[in-house]
Amino acid sequence: MDAPLVIRRALGSARDVERVATTLRGHGEPVGDHLAAALRSDRWGVVLLAERAGATQGLLVLRFLHAVGAAGDDPPVRALVDGLWCDDGAVRAALLSAGVSGCSSDEYYCDANGCFYCDNVGCRAVTAPGRATCLGDYQCPANRVCTSLGCTATCASDTECEQGWVCRVAAGSTRGYCVAPREPTPTPNPGACRTNTDCQGGATCVNGACARPTCDSSITTCGCSADSQCAGGNLCVAGRCQPPSNTCRFNSQCGAGRVCLNQQCRPACTDGSCPTGQACQDGACVDRPAGQCTRDAECMASQRCVNSTCLNRCTGNAECGAGNYCTDAGVCAVDTRRQPFCTNNSQCAAGSECLDGVCRRPCVDNNECLRTDVTYRNCARISYLSTTRLFCQTNNEANTNCARQADCSMGQACVDGVCRGG
Repeated sequence: MDAPLVIRRALGSARDVERVATTLRGHGEPVGDHLAAALRSDRWGVVLLAERAGATQGLLVLRFLHAVGAAGDDPPVRALVDGLWCDDGAVRAALLSAGVSGCSSDEYYCDANGCFYCDNVGCRAVTAPGRATCLGDYQCPANRVCTSLGCTATCASDTECEQGWVCRVAAGSTRGYCVAPREPTPTPNPGACRTNTDCQGGATCVNGACARPTCDSSITTCGCSADSQCAGGNLCVAGRCQPPSNTCRFNSQCGAGRVCLNQQCRPACTDGSCPTGQACQDGACVDRPAGQCTRDAECMASQRCVNSTCLNRCTGNAECGAGNYCTDAGVCAVDTRRQPFCTNNSQCAAGSECLDGVCRRPCVDNNECLRTDVTYRNCARISYLSTTRLFCQTNNEANTNCARQADCSMGQACVDGVCRGG
């Protein structure tokens, strides 16, 4: 007798399966072994029954298969049916709808309808993780890219995706995207741009795409719109978190020939005296797209297209010359960091003290200051320092009304501690 073949032919109804099982037991045949063999060699029969889960006959057969396996003398089929449940989504769904208990152990799986946790009680859906919205790769964490779905993780296999997602790789590609089974395939959105104004959060337009600035070890958040978004007491300047030691409030903190404009030390200028890619604004050279390029290919081989301007490439500050530095984008740009006059009292004239990088002379009244330097004619407390002592200061330092552009009215800039323009 070919018992597995008989059982396969009997899978059409619960009654036939039960009749065959009873007959086999009457002949001393191990029903569990034969039924397991039948299912192994003809698994499509169980899948077909699962697809007919809405029919009473199909549900009865599924219940019977599991019940036969539950009998003490038929352990092989119980293990096989559990294995089918835990390995085939269609069988699992049919058994669950038939009221049959779940897998013999906890399990996580995904199919075309979603991702699920299953245990010996049943299955429950897994909620896919959320995603941050984005306008380009520069707004996403380092391990994600911007797509039509938001900041999306890339992958080569399901094991690289969080639970609730599967790895969808397009034909011919080696990497794909982590998506929920029912989500559409996302389209990439790297963040195309022509000038810096097309980017947000301190990003720079480099080679036609918004580029995220690189952080050093002391800065945990590069992009920002307020000081509260910066860690460790850093300040938000021009969309980037900066250590206070790199920012300025007054011209006296910037060095000769430079002006403090919106917390950045900029070269002082008159109309027409600024280099290509900059313009003279409020007495300081500021970045202004030159309209020279959109991509690096439109510049010389030794240059890159940054903010619509062809700038010289570099790998270190020494290649950029005085007053410039090598940026995160690998190009030479004007160095806007503060340049202290001093770091200790010994670097100042006798009787003066080094305070916040500037040599200051203690005083009793304005006349004492005038006798020393007519530029520093005001004897007063330094408003932004904690000291209660009096020091000689310029008019703007003694009568400051801004520390940053946000302190001024729309259209104005904070220049040397005073709101101007507009």
